[in-house]
Amino acid sequence: MSGKPAFGIANLSGLLAALWVVLAWLNPDLTYHLAPVLVAVSFPVGHRLRIKEPLNAVQAAATFVGAALNVGVATGILAWADKLRGPSLLPTGGAVLEAVVFGGAAALIAATSVALPVRLPTDSR
Repeated sequence: MSGKPAFGIANLSGLLAALWVVLAWLNPDLTYHLAPVLVAVSFPVGHRLRIKEPLNAVQAAATFVGAALNVGVATGILAWADKLRGPSLLPTGGAVLEAVVFGGAAALIAATSVALPVRLPTDSR
């Protein structure tokens, strides 16, 4: 693994989560269906792009946890403030359940995919 620190990777995911909170706060009746997906995917994918190597199992699990925390905190803030009142793409539940399901699934898929040994065009190997 490269010697680059992974801490800064959370910044993009956190920034997207903050943007989602602000947008949903201003427009609570509008559902941003892709927001939890973008927040969840940006953490593992950003980490993979930064270190330029496939993640090992521990790193992939850590990016899953970080992505899930970012989605969970943003969803929790919006649910607590009743700012997720828009329609849902799911047949049951509301926008809160949609954010949890979409964000969780995206975090799991992204964290799994960044552990696959796929060579990126920018890899130096």
